[in-house]
Parts: sequence; C-alpha cells; structure tokens
Amino acid sequence: MSLGVLACVVLAWALGFSAVSHRQQGIRTVATDVQPVVVESRSIQSLLSGADASAANSFLAGGVEPADQRARYLANTKQAQDELAKAAAGGGASAKAAVYAGLVESARANNRQGFPVGAGYLRRATALLSTTILPAADRLHQDSVVRLDAGYAAAGGIAATLGVVVAAVVLFVALVAAQVFLRRRTNRVFNVGLVAATAVSVLLIGWTLFSLVTQGNQVAAARDRTDALNTLAQARVTAFGAKSDESFALIARGNGASKYDALNSAVKDLGGPNFNVGFLGDAVRRR
Repeated sequence: MSLGVLACVVLAWALGFSAVSHRQQGIRTVATDVQPVVVESRSIQSLLSGADASAANSFLAGGVEPADQRARYLANTKQAQDELAKAAAGGGASAKAAVYAGLVESARANNRQGFPVGAGYLRRATALLSTTILPAADRLHQDSVVRLDAGYAAAGGIAATLGVVVAAVVLFVALVAAQVFLRRRTNRVFNVGLVAATAVSVLLIGWTLFSLVTQGNQVAAARDRTDALNTLAQARVTAFGAKSDESFALIARGNGASKYDALNSAVKDLGGPNFNVGFLGDAVRRR
C-alpha cells in the first residue's frame, strides 16, 4: 500500500513537472525565438511600403521633396535593408532592396532633369518591391506566424493540465483509500502521517493547477494582443500601398485606371468609408 501511494505521488510530481516544463519551453519559444521575427518581418514590410509611398509622392514634386520626407525615405530604406539582412529573409532580399533603392535614385535624378524615363525607373523599382522583396518578407512573416502559433499552443495548452488533474484525483483516491483501510484494520480514526500527506498533496497540486490556469489565461491575453498588433501592422502596410497607388495613378497622367482600382481595393481592405469592417474594424474589435 505504501508503495502504491508512493507511486501515485511520483506520477503526480512527474506530470506536474512535465506540464510546467512544456509550458516554459513554449513561452521561451514565443518570447525569444519567434515573436521578434514576427515583429521584424512586419516592420520590414511597413518600412519598405512607406519608403515606396514617399518615393512616389516625391516624384510628383519633381524630385525636389521636402528635406524631412527625404530623410524619412532614406532612413526607412536603410533600416529595411539592415533588418532584411539580419532576418535572412531568403532570395537575396537585402541585395534586391539595395537594387530597389538604386532604381529610385535613378528615377529621382531623371525626374529632376525633366526626363520622362524617370517614371520608368520608378515603375521598375515598385515592381521589384511588390513582386520580389515584399513577398520574401511576407514568407518570412508567415513562417514565423506558424511557429508562433505552435509556441502559443505549447505555452497555453490544456492537455498537460488535464494530466495533472487526473494524477491528482488518483493520488487523492489512493490516500483516502489507504486511510479507510487502516481505520478498518486498526480502529484508528486518523493516521497522522496519511492526513498530513493528503493535506500537503492537496495544497501543492492545488497551487500548481492554479498557477497553470493563471498562466494559460495570461498566454491567451498575450495572443490576443499579438493578433491585434498584427492586424494593425497589416493595415499600415495596406495604407502605404494605397498611398503609393494613388501617386502612381497621378504620375500616369490619365492612364492610371488600374492604380485607381488598386487604391479602391486597398481602401476596401482597410475598412471602407466607415472603417467598421476590414483590417481597422478587426483591430478595433480586438482592443
């Protein structure tokens, strides 16, 4: 009987230790390995989309843009290149970002001299951005989101907690059964050692379960905030894209129907006139 009770104690301890370790590993994965990559990939997309919108808007000004706007464009492209190189987005995206910046500079130089070829350079730059660089950053983001979901699932899963509950029930039944057996055999109302063991077991297992449930709730709240942040980041990228489409429609001088269509589609994705649907509407609901 003593060996049986001891086995139940060891089982409860092993399952509790496994549950805590599993969740700690999930939290470490989210906090140190994956979450920074998720933020960084969205930052890259936002920086490059903002830089492209600034470049297109500056082109409309004849290449003589305000100093602060020029400084913002240069800072965004430089930071995006650095983050692409750091994130190793694949496909030489950092090098292609440098090519993009070179095409923009060629467009700017030709535009300032009044050469029509400047618009062609700018279109090539935007095409490179939209077909190669941003998709590479998006692939990085999607891969990191899959890993993030796995980390959150490990950090907030209930399977391990259910195992602790089952082990706790088995241990409690074993302790009570041992006391009942001893009472019938010895006529002792209580066995001090078993009563103390039962009280300590209930206290420790109850504390463990309370901690696991509390931590699970905190992980769920953190996941909701991450989803809201991701939605806002996507809205920011879409808004920059809409601004770029508007500028290119004006640059086309009457031939920008497709860009106006893209602009209208982006506005619809953002949430339409009232912003009660789409990315912004979703972000508001997640607050």
